[in-house]
Amino acid sequence: MRNRFTLFLLLFFIVATPVISFGEVNSLERANPEVECSQELQRCTYVTQNLNARELVTKLKAIMFPQTVPTAQDGYIYVESLKKINFWFFDQAMLDRFVGLIPLLDSFEDFNPTALVQLTTEIYAVTQEGLSQLEISLSSAVNGLSGVSLGALSLIANSPLSIGTNALSVALSGQRSRQQLSRISVVNQLISNYGNISFKHKSKVYISPNSVTTKEEEAGVEIRGEVSINRHDSNYVLLKNYSFFYGIINPSQELTAQSPVTSLEFSFEEMYLTEGLSRMMVSSNFFEVGSSRGGFFDIWNRGRNAKKSKLLVVTRARTFSFDEFMAESRRLSELTLYNHFNQNDIATLSDREIPIKEVFNSLTPYSYLTHSGERVLGFRLDRKLATSKNYKREIKIKVKGGGMKMLEGARLDRLMLSGLKFDDFAPKYLSKYKIKINVTLTEELPSGRGASRKITLEYNPKENRFLHL
Repeated sequence: MRNRFTLFLLLFFIVATPVISFGEVNSLERANPEVECSQELQRCTYVTQNLNARELVTKLKAIMFPQTVPTAQDGYIYVESLKKINFWFFDQAMLDRFVGLIPLLDSFEDFNPTALVQLTTEIYAVTQEGLSQLEISLSSAVNGLSGVSLGALSLIANSPLSIGTNALSVALSGQRSRQQLSRISVVNQLISNYGNISFKHKSKVYISPNSVTTKEEEAGVEIRGEVSINRHDSNYVLLKNYSFFYGIINPSQELTAQSPVTSLEFSFEEMYLTEGLSRMMVSSNFFEVGSSRGGFFDIWNRGRNAKKSKLLVVTRARTFSFDEFMAESRRLSELTLYNHFNQNDIATLSDREIPIKEVFNSLTPYSYLTHSGERVLGFRLDRKLATSKNYKREIKIKVKGGGMKMLEGARLDRLMLSGLKFDDFAPKYLSKYKIKINVTLTEELPSGRGASRKITLEYNPKENRFLHL
């Protein structure tokens, strides 16, 4: 059956704050409020409903940081009062994971859900030229799409198009590199099986068409619904009573607009999501965002010359067990927070001499996708080669390739524990079969440069794996 998708209109971006909701644990507990985050202030705030703040923080630390403590370079967790905590992490994956755990752990009951769903909603603005190129790129990936334009399909559609997530990611990355497509926002929600989808970040907007009348509307994002995992195949997720709202403040020509907000709204009684596939919808009409006056977000950073674009909404889901979520959380903590050997580690080190180049040659790259679909790439050195004579040595690291240019300094024990995480690739490289990454390690000595080693890695972005060294 030919895949088809629905037409809608949108005009605005507003920063999304992570708000993650789980179903009620029992009738005696109060529903969890929203976690409020501010990128500008670098602060998230949560008011506990069932536990006190210190009890909740103790639970969170036991899962996220079982053998270490975050430093000021990683972020902070601060108990402000009996019921209020403030926190922030500079690593986005760590922040998302911490936010996702809060409503689950703010419970009187000590229980773990058997299954979780990571629901991701991405919103893009795409030009007509970019959309035409997407049609070409996706035609070979979608059964029955070849020779039919996305616009023609959407005119008769009543459900979103389903397409392979990897193929879509490559196609979107290609248009981002050509500046024909821009990701406006991404919403990641962690939801227990049979839990509620509850995401809301809105602001009230007022306009006075005349001296005696004031109109009030809401702009922002709201996503609602219910989640259930197929009991026979956990790769299938059903969204029931699913609704999506996105509202934008009108540029309004300037204050003469009849409505202060233009919105996109759609809903489905049922929408099925399959792991490995994404649902995609494209708006039927063009919109334009950009203003030289304050208060309006300019997608293309070109003021009054903002490009006319269409809206593209992508939704996908991934299921996993609570144990898998915990294992990934600990792995992420290891790659983010473990910076130095502790006293027990140091006490077990030998005093043998190992050439530093031999240590450099032990470089091993890693790559994996988080449950929200984010790439985590980097490398580690072999911890077995640590000695009492080398673990404090300072190493300078240069990384170049795939649009990355990194220059870092780190102690050898950090490179053996956490390693070094790579920055994101430039979007244009993600459509290539392989990306070459040059890593140069140099020992820093008081007298100058020491031994150096350059290692070339090859990464396959489609399969998310490093090729053999």
